Amino acid sequence: MTRAFSHGAIFFIRDYNPEQNEDNVLARMLDHKEAILSHLSWASLFLGFHTLGLYVQNDVMLAFGTPEKEILIEPIFAQCILSAHGKTSYGFNVLLSSTTGPAFNELIETLAWDHEHTPLANLILWRGKPVALSIVQARLVGLAHFSLQSLPRNTAPTRLHRRCFLTGRPRANYQDFGLSEHTLREMVHACLLPGATRSCW
Repeated sequence: MTRAFSHGAIFFIRDYNPEQNEDNVLARMLDHKEAILSHLSWASLFLGFHTLGLYVQNDVMLAFGTPEKEILIEPIFAQCILSAHGKTSYGFNVLLSSTTGPAFNELIETLAWDHEHTPLANLILWRGKPVALSIVQARLVGLAHFSLQSLPRNTAPTRLHRRCFLTGRPRANYQDFGLSEHTLREMVHACLLPGATRSCW
């Protein structure tokens, strides 16, 4: 597949002639390339999220061993919500009161993992380390990055205040000119800024 896509890209760049391919399949495909790419992106997201579900299934099965124990992962967030609200519902408290199970311990240890290196958390030594769900979380982070990469970047007003006036490059560190260092250096070398010489660098 990689070789086929590579040869197809080489063909469209080097050998494609719009006059010879007018109103045929290749021309129509190029006319609708944005729609095709967007549908392929949605297909990739669909496959990615469903593959993540299979990863969750496999990792949880490896962690708990049997399908019966796998059900224990369902009340994790309910247990946290009930704990945050003081466990006011007695029935749910009895149902979800087992805080010694592997799923609950895994969640708590995973949440504490990032805070273990802080000065306050160093006073408490955690005996367990995240094992089962850490693999799933890593895959979820990767899928989230893939999902968010197509969003428009640098559109927030807070990200536009230090851009080069000419090129739009970020971090224009010469605010008096409103130019980035690269653009300012080229203008100085071209003698477009009076009073600035190459020896200034």
